[in-house]
Amino acid sequence: AETHAGACGRMEVSLDGVPFWVRQFYAGWVLNPYQDAGKFGGLFGVSASTAQALFPLPKLTADDEYIARFAEDGGIAYRPECAFTVQAPRKLADLIRIRRRSYRGTKALAVRGAQTQRPTGLRAIAMVVKRGAAQPKLWLGVLTYIAVSLWVRVLVALERTQPSSTIRWERDASSRLPKEI
Repeated sequence: AETHAGACGRMEVSLDGVPFWVRQFYAGWVLNPYQDAGKFGGLFGVSASTAQALFPLPKLTADDEYIARFAEDGGIAYRPECAFTVQAPRKLADLIRIRRRSYRGTKALAVRGAQTQRPTGLRAIAMVVKRGAAQPKLWLGVLTYIAVSLWVRVLVALERTQPSSTIRWERDASSRLPKEI
């Protein structure tokens, strides 16, 4: 039997009740090569040996990405029949906060030497452009994805000029579904 360090399913994004620009961002975002082998975040599993080697996790923002990069060498099984749904942020400002936290976290992983074989950063953005170029109905989504991605990079770059006390965890409650009673 084939064994893997981890497994992930297919992530679906619910766009119910989200504004136009958030919808456009996700129209471009789905073209990101990060999605090609499943989204290793939100819902995933790791083997017992991987868990034993990983835990306790270091204190960092991008813990799911840290686990994905650790498990990547041992192979991650993509199981698209195992789908899970996440709610898109309900405001563009909330989307930017989420993306900023995510980008800050992946930058911190790179500083720690946690590399990935998947395209990231500007290489991933270039692949989104290439994938969307032949699909005119996606052009606005691709442009929105690029604009948000570049804006987030500018915001994070500006953080370096501010005292570290101003950098904070940016949890987005608008993408959290209310608990059922």
